[in-house]
Amino acid sequence: MATHLFDSPNEEWLQLRKNYITATEMACLFKMGYKSAGKLMEEKMTLDHRIIKNEYMIIGNILEPAVLNCFKYRMGMDVGPAHPSKIVMLTDDEHRISSTPDGVFYTDSGHQLIECKTTHRKIDEWLDKLPDNYNIQVHVQLLTADLDVCMIGCMQYEYPLPFVAYKVKRNKRIDAILQKEAKRFWDCFDNDKVFEADLELKKELKILLAESCELVYTNR
Repeated sequence: MATHLFDSPNEEWLQLRKNYITATEMACLFKMGYKSAGKLMEEKMTLDHRIIKNEYMIIGNILEPAVLNCFKYRMGMDVGPAHPSKIVMLTDDEHRISSTPDGVFYTDSGHQLIECKTTHRKIDEWLDKLPDNYNIQVHVQLLTADLDVCMIGCMQYEYPLPFVAYKVKRNKRIDAILQKEAKRFWDCFDNDKVFEADLELKKELKILLAESCELVYTNR
C-alpha cells in the first residue's frame, strides 16, 4: 500500500488516478455502479483523463466540511479532514486500486476513516440500507488504508439538515473479492478482452456488504 499527497487535483494527480480503479469506480465491476465496466475500460484507455465536475459534485465538495461537522456536533466525534491541506490518495499497487478518503475520526487507539455524502432528496432511502455502491467505496478505502472501520454519513441539504450515518467494518473476504476482480479487470484491459461481471461473486458480495454495516445515527 502507498500514500500520495497532492496540493490540488492537478495533471499529475489525474494521470496517476487514471492508472487505478478508484473507490467510486469499483462498483462498476459488479454492475452496481454508475457506469458499465466497458465504459470504465474505455475511459482508462483514452488520453483525455480530465474530470468534468457536474453541479452535484461541486455541491458535494462545498458541503463536505458540513458533513464532517454533522459527525462532530450531532454524534460528538473527534473528526478532521484526511489531511489538513492536501489531497490524500491511497493505492494498492499490486491490484491497481485507489481511494481518496474524505476525513478521519480519532479514538484512543488511533484513527479511522470517514466518508461524506450529500443529497438534496431521498435521504430516507438511506434508512433502509447503505447503498451498495457507497458500501463498496468504503471497503476500498479500508483496504487501501489498511484500517478496520469507516463511518459514512449522508446529509440532506435542507433545514434541519437531516443526517444518516453508518458504521462499516472491514471484511477480509470482501477485500479478496475486490482484489480478485480488480486484477481480472486489468488483465482484460492489458490483453484487449471484454470484462464480464461475475454474477456469483456479485451475489456473495451483496450479502457480505449487508452484514458489514450498521446504522448508528439518524435525526430523520
